[in-house]
Amino acid sequence: MQDKHILPPFPFRSVPLTPDLARLLRAHLLEWSATYGLGDERSRRVAEAYVHFCSPASANACGVELDAEYMSWYFAYNDLEPGTEAVSAIREARRLLLDSEPPPSASQTTRYRAASPHAAATAGLRQLMSRRLPRDGTSRLDMHFAHLFESFVREPDLAISPACTDSYLRNRVHTVGAYPHFEIWRLALGLIIPEQLAPLIHEAETQSATVIHISNDIMSIRRDKRKRKPNLVFHLMHEHSTSEILAIAMALDLLRAQLAEFKKTRHTISAVASTNFPVNKYVHFLAAAIEGNRQATLTLGKRYAGEE
Repeated sequence: MQDKHILPPFPFRSVPLTPDLARLLRAHLLEWSATYGLGDERSRRVAEAYVHFCSPASANACGVELDAEYMSWYFAYNDLEPGTEAVSAIREARRLLLDSEPPPSASQTTRYRAASPHAAATAGLRQLMSRRLPRDGTSRLDMHFAHLFESFVREPDLAISPACTDSYLRNRVHTVGAYPHFEIWRLALGLIIPEQLAPLIHEAETQSATVIHISNDIMSIRRDKRKRKPNLVFHLMHEHSTSEILAIAMALDLLRAQLAEFKKTRHTISAVASTNFPVNKYVHFLAAAIEGNRQATLTLGKRYAGEE
């Protein structure tokens, strides 16, 4: 019998990194850990799995460097123990990433490192983005980071006092960290989205991120129990006064519905932008990331079984 926490393949093909880019990824992850004193072998393995399996077919060295830095930074904050210190660290990260002008200098980053490795890593992420990304093209990325910070701060409240499932889903689509990942790769590849297609593209991004986070919740039930973290299945159990098995069935129904919506949106975009190669390339990436996320999560079986 199949483990109820394991999902079958999605109807999309992931595109793992080439051997050369995989070696580059590992080098960046090791350098990041050495620079900021954050992350051990296990945490590097987590970041490596998601970058490796969830990158676009046309991945390049710039995108790998940016996404390696982002994923390392994301998991460093995602894995903070809930509490006042974590909230304070997240608010300081928001200030460093979004509010300070100009980007922190190398000397400032060194001072941050002495006081807080997390703050130093945030300053380093901002420096890297300022060097690698177009100056006038990061408004969407900044918006996604702002939503990520807000969702991180709110998440502990959802674990302590279970809100309704809809409130949880609105927050979870940001805490999963998919939006910045998508946008970093769009910018790294120089893919331009026509203004008239922006609403449809946003729908596809949200549907892809939703499939990803529901998948993660189903596959990480054991870990979230141990860590006392919020999870869609727990919210469904609480809201409907039902068993874990029935709540998983409900979560699977939501997953199938979102997957169907994503397919429909993808078909619509293909129909209206059939000759727009950058748009179709980006939407193909959003689809590949869904299956890539499943494969990455399976690769990290011990983490999501609650053993790490």
